[in-house]
Amino acid sequence: MKIETLKLKKIISEIFLKCDLPKEDSTTLSNILVENTIAGYDSHGVYRVPMYYQDYKNGNINPNGSFDVIKDSPACSRVNGNWNFGPLTTLKAIDLACEKADSIGIGTVATFNTN
Repeated sequence: MKIETLKLKKIISEIFLKCDLPKEDSTTLSNILVENTIAGYDSHGVYRVPMYYQDYKNGNINPNGSFDVIKDSPACSRVNGNWNFGPLTTLKAIDLACEKADSIGIGTVATFNTN
């Protein structure tokens, strides 16, 4: 069965809205998962939706988990994702690493407590 990409993104976004994820984050997460599947990274794509949903239901995901920098230096940071969805934490970590790299030429961010 084939499903149109935009329709699939909308369906998945609606699932994440039911997990109390803010609308913007729900859209971002659904886009990431669908695009990963299209690119051939099924293990980090749509395949994860039922697992994420079940983890949310079991209390293992905090859809409003904050992005807390625990340790910081000019070149690297350690970040607690507070059990938010892994791809959302990762996007913020990438942005932070890029800011560091723009500033001094290298940037590394390690995350923990993410799904």
